[in-house]
Amino acid sequence: MSTLNFRTLDLNLLRVFDEVMAERSLTRAARNLSLTQPAVSNALR
Repeated sequence: MSTLNFRTLDLNLLRVFDEVMAERSLTRAARNLSLTQPAVSNALR
């Protein structure tokens, strides 16, 4: 199991995750964040 290093955690990814959970849609989350759908999908990997 790997450990989480909070010093290198990108908080923008938390915004993406939060928006996807709120919208329940990658496409709508991407539109709300002014990102492309592939960018949102890649952020969740």
